[in-house]
Amino acid sequence: MNYNEKLRSIRIREAIVFLIVGMIVTGIITRVTSLDSIQGFGENLLIFIVFLGFIYMLRGTTGFTDSIGSAFEHKNEIIYLFVINFLFGFFLVAFITFFDPSGFDTSALSREYTGAGFLFNVLSSVILAPVVEELLFRGVLFNRLNEKMSLVLAMLISSLLFGLFHGFGVTQFVFGLCMCVVYLKTRNIMVPIIIHIMNNLFAVIFADILHVESFILQMPMLAVILVVSAVCGILALLYTYKGVKALEGL
Repeated sequence: MNYNEKLRSIRIREAIVFLIVGMIVTGIITRVTSLDSIQGFGENLLIFIVFLGFIYMLRGTTGFTDSIGSAFEHKNEIIYLFVINFLFGFFLVAFITFFDPSGFDTSALSREYTGAGFLFNVLSSVILAPVVEELLFRGVLFNRLNEKMSLVLAMLISSLLFGLFHGFGVTQFVFGLCMCVVYLKTRNIMVPIIIHIMNNLFAVIFADILHVESFILQMPMLAVILVVSAVCGILALLYTYKGVKALEGL
């Protein structure tokens, strides 16, 4: 069986089981070892365990290599969605800082990692997290919800939970909506995974390596970023709206 087809048959409770197992194992390991001193270790370990869970659930399936190749047939759409969603990611920072510079802690944008912590975080953030989150929120949750309710409601609920998973970020919510649309259009989970990987890769480069917040959170650049990110947010919502209309017409 093709892994995309198998993915759509995985039940929500199966994924939840691996989440619970991952939380238990992570809790035990961080308690009995000193590895929790590595920043982000617990979170990254949980992601890795859930990743192993998906490997188990998708065991024996085929088509992985072919789906990567076919995903790049949509390269223009991949690049477009990456650009507008990544730039929109600056919106919340720019908006809050523009109206209340003292009310936003920019240290959350500039995390410091050293040695093994940095490498572990990059691997998890750029590769494992996008794969696991797309498999979980689009591959399992969205597919299952879409079988039981309307397309729009399934998109809203799965994207809302995706946003809550990230501390209820508005940008993550909109990103989730876009990923639902492109996933349904292509029926290939590798497409949103690739976009998600690109998004996280550039987030690590801009925030953790280049520390661009020291540049963008100053006038007049702040005003420019605010306008650009707002426009990209509108484009993302417009893409979602047009995509839903087209999918509902099928």
